[in-house]
Amino acid sequence: INMNEKITKLLRESVNSFEELNLFSKVIYIGQNGSKLFGLDSENSDDDFFAIYLPSLKDKLLSKEDKIKKYLLIDGKLEKDKGNNKNGKDDVDVNFIPLSHFLAHLRRADANSMDYFFAIINNKTPYIDSKFKDILLKYKNELVVNKPMAYLGFAMKQMFLYQHKSERYNELLSIKEFFENMSAQRKDKKMKIESIEEEIREHVKNNNYKYISFEMMTDSDNHSVEGLVILGKQFLLNSSTLIFVLKVINENQSKYGTRVKNNSTKNDSNVDFKALSHSYRVVLQLKELLITKNINFPLSYAKKIKDVKYANSEAFVLSEFMEHFNSLVEECYILSEESSLPKNFDVELSETIILQLYHNHFNLFN
Repeated sequence: INMNEKITKLLRESVNSFEELNLFSKVIYIGQNGSKLFGLDSENSDDDFFAIYLPSLKDKLLSKEDKIKKYLLIDGKLEKDKGNNKNGKDDVDVNFIPLSHFLAHLRRADANSMDYFFAIINNKTPYIDSKFKDILLKYKNELVVNKPMAYLGFAMKQMFLYQHKSERYNELLSIKEFFENMSAQRKDKKMKIESIEEEIREHVKNNNYKYISFEMMTDSDNHSVEGLVILGKQFLLNSSTLIFVLKVINENQSKYGTRVKNNSTKNDSNVDFKALSHSYRVVLQLKELLITKNINFPLSYAKKIKDVKYANSEAFVLSEFMEHFNSLVEECYILSEESSLPKNFDVELSETIILQLYHNHFNLFN
């Protein structure tokens, strides 16, 4: 990966800011992650970085170092990412991963950690600890393990995660349009929705919703009554006003990201091409790993993945893609059986790596 001056500046700002916020911790690697690592980026892609760090001895002793620290880089300073914002092209997301966490997930052949591993040993970055890279290269044949289900489980999760979200979002848009039409017809947003109960029931029945229904719930007097449930939100018919229902729907709608919203406009709203491309990428990476014992970035087959990611919804034939995808999965199972990659690596190896790096940076364990 060719790092331009902007990226180099962002990486160094991230490291400096992190070490100011986390005294006596040491960043031993930072580089690109996400679409720009894989070679799948577009003009709208944001910058994603990941870093591996040695927590301070204080954090180690107090067992505070086992979680990934997520930040946004804003004006050269890191701010904790509270998960409230959706990704845009100007965002700079930086995840700082404790060394012990990275190695523990690498032992499971976690897909993300495998990406991190091969990015560290294969890619150029202006910020890497040479000792760390040398150690990973030294133990590469032991650290890269053959656990295909870790990859395939990730692929399956990606395939169905955003399909589920898209369906929920489309139902939310549909019921919102219904209530807005009712509001325009009745010209009384303060009316209770029980006054249009018959129309609501007919609308829900005709649309065969999965996430909107009439269910039993408890009212303020602790009586069991039937009410309306919209994506898990309960509305009592005799007390919920039209304006209140629309307010809750709008608040819920605002929580969905651009990806899900854009997906809802496609002719086949149940096909999330970005989610499919994630699944496809992971299986292709697994195939590369099992054949070559390596993964190179940017991915040599990035164009194949982009063809799915940016597919024309009218021309895309899901059944043909799934047939191809399933054949790849079967091929990976066969390759896994034939592979000479080890099935596991010992926890003692993780401990050896951690101790060597703490000794190198903090002059410990002589």
